[in-house]
Amino acid sequence: LDRANDADAALRTFARLLRDYPDSPGTLEAELALCDRLLTVAPKASNDASLRKAGRDRAALTLDGVQRLQRFLSMHPKDPLAPEAGLNLVNAYFGIEDYERTSALGRELAAVYTERKYADAFLYAAAVADWYRGRDDDARKLLWPISSSTWKDESGVEQHSPNRDLAFYILAQIHHARKEFADAAKYYGAVETLFADAHVTLLARREKSLTLPE
Repeated sequence: LDRANDADAALRTFARLLRDYPDSPGTLEAELALCDRLLTVAPKASNDASLRKAGRDRAALTLDGVQRLQRFLSMHPKDPLAPEAGLNLVNAYFGIEDYERTSALGRELAAVYTERKYADAFLYAAAVADWYRGRDDDARKLLWPISSSTWKDESGVEQHSPNRDLAFYILAQIHHARKEFADAAKYYGAVETLFADAHVTLLARREKSLTLPE
């Protein structure tokens, strides 16, 4: 069905197979795969003839994906895949620009799934949502520990948060917007080699020029 470019039939078949064989090994993983597919296809729904014909627009596909993720978390909150489902749900709300719900859900799930790599990811999403809502101080409170703290992994090796560099980048932009250039330069400098605009911004700040009347 995918090769035949019939996205609507492919999605419906995927969903039907999950209903028909709910106890098969791998069903939960497949359920998350379907959610991911729904949310990935949603922004491009208007370009797909089969989805247009079926009346499945971006809103309908996104709602289907979100409801499936909510149901997954309700029915399988302790499954090893639950944190991934939670991250997908948070990203889905962020994708439709529901920043208030993204912020609230990120904080809520960080308190439930406390393993550091997941908790930091949830809190980072909440921080970015706060930043988008103009709540810079709330965003900074979440980003600071992500950018500065470490923990030991299962082998005892000291690790930074996987979201540390992204936290540096958002902190730099917050300080830059506030015209706190010294703090902004500190955070931009930490990710200068990772983000092109961080490098450009630092060059502009470091450059010295002299202008004279003609």
